Amino acid sequence: MRLIPVDYDPFARPAVTVLPMTEPQSEMWAAVQMGSEASCSYNQCCPLRLTGRLDVEALRGALQRVVDRHAALRATFDAEGEQRIHEVLSIELPLVDLTSRTRAEATDELERIMEGESREPFDLAGGPLIRAWLVREDDETHVLVLTAHSHRLRRMVGGHRAARPRRSLLGQHEGSAGLAAAGGLLRWITCAGDEPRSRA
Repeated sequence: MRLIPVDYDPFARPAVTVLPMTEPQSEMWAAVQMGSEASCSYNQCCPLRLTGRLDVEALRGALQRVVDRHAALRATFDAEGEQRIHEVLSIELPLVDLTSRTRAEATDELERIMEGESREPFDLAGGPLIRAWLVREDDETHVLVLTAHSHRLRRMVGGHRAARPRRSLLGQHEGSAGLAAAGGLLRWITCAGDEPRSRA
């Protein structure tokens, strides 16, 4: 008898874990099938102003590690009534540099970005259900714009259930960079300042 080695890891996690949707999730899925207008009604946008020198790559890495740690932020949905928890799901952090703009122009551009994010539907089947932009107003002032399908936003920017992911972001960012932005993130945890914005 010849033994053939097999590449097998008994401790490896599946690439996708499939779970049934909850009743509220099923209702949400049905609602967004009515079109982009209905889908965008679930969008919420939260700006977070960061002051002080910012390590953009550290912040980008911190956001990704929060997504890596929390399964709810890696979920997508399908027409078969299932939610799929992906083992790996990447989040991008595009940087918009407004340092050459006047203050009024920068304010208008930030508003345009937030309005556009509020009106851009999420792909519930493809994911991710959270988007992030970083807007640089000057060398020491940035605005982190997080937009999420409200099902995910409750875990990131609203309510007591969001406390763990937001504290995770604070911890990840402090551990990676030790920046003055930690103070802004801490204020974000208590939802001070700007309220999450939903599409009117």
